[in-house]
Amino acid sequence: MTNRNPAAGGVPVCLVYVADNEKRLATPTGGPPPGAPRTGTSGNPPAGARPSFGEVDVGFIGQNVYLFYASEGLAVWFYGTDREGLARAMN
Repeated sequence: MTNRNPAAGGVPVCLVYVADNEKRLATPTGGPPPGAPRTGTSGNPPAGARPSFGEVDVGFIGQNVYLFYASEGLAVWFYGTDREGLARAMN
C-alpha cells in the first residue's frame, strides 16, 4: 500500500517517484564533513551545499503524466505517499 487512502489500493497502475536527497545534497570539495547537519539555523542549506529540488521535479513529472493521461481520456490521481508503508511493502 503506497497511500493511507483505501481507494489507492484498487488502482491498476501506481507510479512512485523517488529522489535520493543524500546524493542531491552532496557538497563540493571543502564543504562540510559527511554527517554534518544539512541545514543551518535559518533552515537554509549550509554554504556550498546543493539544495534538493526533488519535490519540484516530481511536480513537473506529475504534470506531464496528467497531460498524457488527459490526452488519452484516462483518469489520474496524484497523491502523497505513505513512506513507511511503502518502505515495508518494498522491503
